[in-house]
Amino acid sequence: MDNIKIGKYISYKRKQKGLTQKELGEILLMSDKAISKWERGISLPDISILPELAKIFNITVDELLNGEDNTFTVNKEQKNIYKFKLTSKIYKQMLYFQLYLKKVWLYIINILAFIFICGGYALFSLRQYYFFYLDIIGLLIIVTGLSLFLIPILFPIIKTSLFKETEYHYTYDQESLTYIKDGKETCYKYSNFHHLYKSKDYCILINNREKLFINFEDYKIICKFITCPTTNIISKKEKWIVNFQIALTTLSFLLLILELGYHIILKNLGFEIIYTQLEYIIIIILLLSTIICIIISKIKINLITTLSIITFSIIILITTWLISSNLATQITYYSISPDFSSQLVLKQDKKTGKITDYHYTYLCFAKKSTSFDASTIKKISTKWITNDCNYISYQKIDGSNGIYIATYGDRSDGIAYYSVLNSLNGDWTNKFDDDQSYHLSVKNNSITIDNNYNIETFSESEIEQFGTTAITLIKGSETRYIIALNSNCIIDDNGLIKDNGTIEIIPVFQTNAPATELFCTTYKEDVQVQQDIDNQERQKALDIVNDMHDLISNKKDYDNFESRGDLFKIQTDSNDYVEITGLAYQKEEELGGNTGVAVDTKGLNLSIKAGTINDFYVEFSTKGSYRLHDEEEISEVGYSYRIIKSYDGYLIAKIGYRTPGNIGLVALSPTIDVDISNNELFHHISP
Repeated sequence: MDNIKIGKYISYKRKQKGLTQKELGEILLMSDKAISKWERGISLPDISILPELAKIFNITVDELLNGEDNTFTVNKEQKNIYKFKLTSKIYKQMLYFQLYLKKVWLYIINILAFIFICGGYALFSLRQYYFFYLDIIGLLIIVTGLSLFLIPILFPIIKTSLFKETEYHYTYDQESLTYIKDGKETCYKYSNFHHLYKSKDYCILINNREKLFINFEDYKIICKFITCPTTNIISKKEKWIVNFQIALTTLSFLLLILELGYHIILKNLGFEIIYTQLEYIIIIILLLSTIICIIISKIKINLITTLSIITFSIIILITTWLISSNLATQITYYSISPDFSSQLVLKQDKKTGKITDYHYTYLCFAKKSTSFDASTIKKISTKWITNDCNYISYQKIDGSNGIYIATYGDRSDGIAYYSVLNSLNGDWTNKFDDDQSYHLSVKNNSITIDNNYNIETFSESEIEQFGTTAITLIKGSETRYIIALNSNCIIDDNGLIKDNGTIEIIPVFQTNAPATELFCTTYKEDVQVQQDIDNQERQKALDIVNDMHDLISNKKDYDNFESRGDLFKIQTDSNDYVEITGLAYQKEEELGGNTGVAVDTKGLNLSIKAGTINDFYVEFSTKGSYRLHDEEEISEVGYSYRIIKSYDGYLIAKIGYRTPGNIGLVALSPTIDVDISNNELFHHISP
């Protein structure tokens, strides 16, 4: 006799009856330890106990000694009722298995999750260049990606937590399986089952959408009558292998898309990988992940195999990194801002020392912005002044120290390019009581700094602007100070800082000097600012008109007058508003134009606002390409002229923003509006 087989049979029958070892021992007047020895095959029940034990299990003594049921010898009047308890553990295993049956969906979910996460981060990084709440949209997309990624993990856990353990009762014969629920019997023919999922402890028979659970020992009895396909429910170890395969396959696919997208699309747009070595690593990881997927699908995973794969992968990665480092012709300097909103990427040529600022960064890619020459002897040092402003110190080719400020923000609406110097008008001092005290006075396009030891004044020509957030103050060839606008420095429509914004100042001449925060002590409420500006602009308009009349009243002075950018003269006997304005526009472009960066522009519309042909005020706009920071942009530019008739032509004054150029004139009602899109006088192409 097979003691172990008999022991397992006793254990199976006891569990079918819903008895514990202790309860069975009490019926037989024996200890639970004796029952345990039977079930483990250490000993067998005494011959005298066999009939009573067989009666309890409703089987014959022969079945007990054989360790198995005599197949279907029971008639319908003596039908046994079996039971299966569906625990939360079994239910969770079943849910995981159902997920892995749909591996394609897992691949799709994982790929979409990675795409959403990467795309969301790319949008989030765009906030330094564009507005319209791209950071919020980016974060929402990232959260969506994380949610998708967690679905296969959280779904079984959540559903299991809501599950209540259930006990199923059933009987079976050679033809069918009968389930008993709430005293009602439902018969299922074996021929109607279309699939069976098998585990080492239980089986699941599938009838349409119904799942019928039975014990594995019962399945062994009726398996010969079940003809539907059978699938093994994966074990915990197999589940992790499948998980690993899905992760590696997803990774390989995404890396392939990334590499192809880089060479086909991003390179043509001027983007490069931040670290040259990263491309080698991407290719190696792609190859390794593909190889490992093939390996684990063919061989059995054990500790030795796993360690071999990991060691092999590390060796390849290190070798690739070392080779790529030696082959690289550039040194990459990378830094990320404290709030992770901005990335600094600098690349220096090892031979020439030329430094290139890769200003536009997305994920692991960056686009060239500006370049400058430097020495290859001294390393570059970088320091974040604000979260979107980085101070870069390097050595020039001639040995002197060079300063470059990389900015990644815009304090205005992202459209207007304003003057940082003009926005700082007023007096500034320390926001907190620091050891280093500063007092700044900004007026008349100059900055005076009192640091309690020395007073220095910097004229407009000694001030260099970087982006729209920072300036440097220079004396001779030496950069003395860096001033950067904090994120609370929002520029209003008047080009001034509103809402008590603060700035940071760094003395470059002091080694490792910290930045000091300053606030404006002469800040005015917006209503008062508007009124002051209106009064100033009105007086400016009066001064312009008076200067024009004074110049025209003295012919000798008029004849000797040399045209300049904001005041110039043209010779013509025309009495046509549009022609006169067109000639004035041509003259201005000849003298340097509005910006000096126009490449190809055409007129849009023109409007005569006030006056007569002898003295009138006109506004018009052009649209075309403009060169700004070595890049061409399509923009619209507005022009305003005050035009007064003189001896042999007209005197033209260019009127600035907010300045009332129609002062002293009668407004036209309605205004004279003209389409100038096809007028060649307003078509300008730079040489």
